[in-house]
Formats: sequence, C-alpha cells, structure tokens
Amino acid sequence: MAISALTLAALLEYANLTIIHVQKRNKFSDLLGIVSGVSLPALCYFFGRDALLPGVLAGLFIFFFAGTLRKDFRDAVMDTAIKTLGIAYIAIPLSY
Repeated sequence: MAISALTLAALLEYANLTIIHVQKRNKFSDLLGIVSGVSLPALCYFFGRDALLPGVLAGLFIFFFAGTLRKDFRDAVMDTAIKTLGIAYIAIPLSY
C-alpha cells in the first residue's frame, strides 16, 4: 500500500514535469499512465514478477490505442513514449 502511494506521488510529479515536452496536455492520457503505474506494484505483489511484462505491454497497447483515437499519429507516438518512459523509470523499479 505504501509503495502504491509512493508510485502515485512520483507519477503525478512526472506528469507535471512532462508538460514541457507536450504542447497540449491530455488529462485522459495522464490518468491512464497514473492508473497503470499504480497498478504495477499490486500486480507484482499478487501475481509475481512474471506478470510484470504482460502488464507493461498491455499498458503500452492501451496508451497507443487511446492516443490514436484522440490525436494524430505523431502525437500519439510521442505521448505513448513519454508515458511508457515514466512507467519504466518510476513504477517498474518500485514494483521490485
């Protein structure tokens, strides 16, 4: 529970820092990134480390699919890359 709270705080700060690279902030995409990042420690705790890779890949697919529905392809790729980097930089290390 404490790790999920720490992950939430770190991902909220990361979302606020990435506004520099994105001209127009997408709150739905930020919410998807935060929810998927906070769920990774719980996923690792309940299902083990073997469930981490499928969870990250499912999140990556959801980010990209949601991005293509809302934006053009270039913005979707950039937004997916930023969210995936946040997950890889913050949520995955805290999951271990």
